Amino acid sequence: LIISPSYTISKHFMDCYIKVAVNDANELIFISRAAIPFPKEALGYPMYKNVGCYAMRKSALDFFLNTKPGNIERAEGIELLRLLEHHKKVLTVPIESESMSVDTPKDLERIRAAIRKKLEIVGGGYHLSVTASFSGRRSLSQAKEAA
Repeated sequence: LIISPSYTISKHFMDCYIKVAVNDANELIFISRAAIPFPKEALGYPMYKNVGCYAMRKSALDFFLNTKPGNIERAEGIELLRLLEHHKKVLTVPIESESMSVDTPKDLERIRAAIRKKLEIVGGGYHLSVTASFSGRRSLSQAKEAA
């Protein structure tokens, strides 16, 4: 699982960002839309978000595809919780990234605005056409059906 430490404290409390908690060995402890860890007094812990890129061994993918979602996965809507709910180890790789997720039409507009701004910096003359199909997104669970 690729994770990124590059986001602000305000984004830590937004449920559109999937936050991750890792131990000192970069093993995933928990993943949630909630602010984890919750800064009771002082954060004192690096904040990470899920970049959304997974690499799995075939045996792990087979396990995932043949295991039903658990209660926590269904509540959060985060597929990797299926592995954690069954005590599977998930390693993370921190990278420096300013990636932007596109999960909603509002996110798409934010991406379009960011691209327009970049195009203005390099000079005009470009036509911007950014589209996304939200109903066409496929999850890991749907991979089994497509196989």
